[in-house]
Amino acid sequence: MKRYFELFAIVAIMTLITMGIQVGLSHLVPITGFWWTYFSFVIIFFALLATILHLLTVRLHARK
Repeated sequence: MKRYFELFAIVAIMTLITMGIQVGLSHLVPITGFWWTYFSFVIIFFALLATILHLLTVRLHARK
């Protein structure tokens, strides 16, 4: 059960960070519309999530 809560927290935090990055990108690249928002969210979200999960996996399963 603990792992589900951790995963939920990771996804929630990554979503907030992704939305913040999207706001920052919208000032640099003034492209609006549903598809721009959708694709940028998906790309940023999965890149961040993959990075965080990789780092956590390496840290938790590192040989000591």
